[in-house]
This record gives sequence, C-alpha cells and structure tokens, in this order.
Amino acid sequence: MCGCKCGPASEDKSARQTGRVLFSRIARDTINSMTLEALKAMLTRHPFEPMRVKTGNGEVFEIRHPEMASLTKSALVIVHPDADGSPSDKVEYVSHLHVASVEAVTGAAA
Repeated sequence: MCGCKCGPASEDKSARQTGRVLFSRIARDTINSMTLEALKAMLTRHPFEPMRVKTGNGEVFEIRHPEMASLTKSALVIVHPDADGSPSDKVEYVSHLHVASVEAVTGAAA
C-alpha cells in the first residue's frame, strides 16, 4: 500500500457482471498500483476505447479521447473537457498508486 489510507479498491458489481473492467487491483495476487506500462497500453490502444478511471478514494474520471490524458513517470495527467468537449485549463494529476481500476465507458464514441 502507498500509506495514504486509500485502501484496496472494490470492483463495481455492474462492471464485473459485464466483464468490462480493464484493470482492477482487488485480487490479492495482483500488483498494488497501476503500472506506467499498463496505462500507456490503454491510452495508445487502436482504436482508442474511452475509459473511466477510479481512484482508491472514490474519485472517478472519464477519458473520452487519448489527447485528454498524458503520462508522467509517477502520475496520470487528465485534462477535463469544457462543456463543448474541447480541452479546458482544469487538469488532474492522479498518482499511479491511487488508480484503483480502469474500465471501459460503454456506449461512448471516441
């Protein structure tokens, strides 16, 4: 654990039933944090599949286009869209250690 009280994630029951969870760290034998390589693979997938990132403290972020997210060595940088879907100036830095799960956003067009 990262020591921040984020605790292990619990998988969303509806996501588990549909099989749409792309990554979750709830299993005892899985890695304790989202790796840079796994995030990079999801963001560079062709065709891109919009995703929902959930953190250990319950925050949820949607990434509808690959241009709306970037990776650093220790964090996922998410750009929030404006009402029209264009990039805004609001940015979130989410440590890889705090990413609890990544799941596909169903019914979304990239």
